[in-house]
Amino acid sequence: FSMRQELNARLTGVSVARAARRVLADIHLEIFAGDRIYVSGENGAGKTSLLYLLAGRLHPWQNAGQREFPWLAEHETLFHLRRHVALISRDEQLRLQKLYAQQTVRDFLLGHADGDDFLYRDLKTEDQLRAEAAIERWQVQALAGRRLKTLSLGEMRLATIARADMFERRLY
Repeated sequence: FSMRQELNARLTGVSVARAARRVLADIHLEIFAGDRIYVSGENGAGKTSLLYLLAGRLHPWQNAGQREFPWLAEHETLFHLRRHVALISRDEQLRLQKLYAQQTVRDFLLGHADGDDFLYRDLKTEDQLRAEAAIERWQVQALAGRRLKTLSLGEMRLATIARADMFERRLY
């Protein structure tokens, strides 16, 4: 009997190049619900590239190989992975802090209330309740009214984690 029942992600024959250098070559990987995977290696070995590939932030070298996410809805593309994959990295939090510099932490969470980034839309009561629950769960009440540009790296990490926790994800 195998615990591996629900496939979350499959990479088949995927390679990644960064700065004109292949850092991952012909990767074959399957991730099932409940799997915990430890990724290690030297600097430049491709650890971050693998995570960015799974999160849809990087594309395979020469578009070769396949990335499969069986739970993506028929109308969704790999662009929609951000709704289902929580990526918390220094690069990602710095990108978000710069992009949303003028927003408060509360607004930052509300801006992600439907699982996607947005600029303008009407907020629903459940959106506000979801954001307040994340603020409480991660104990960032003291940060909720502060603008992202004023946050330290650690404070921004907490805000990014709270944002990722607004919805259940398939991959963390």
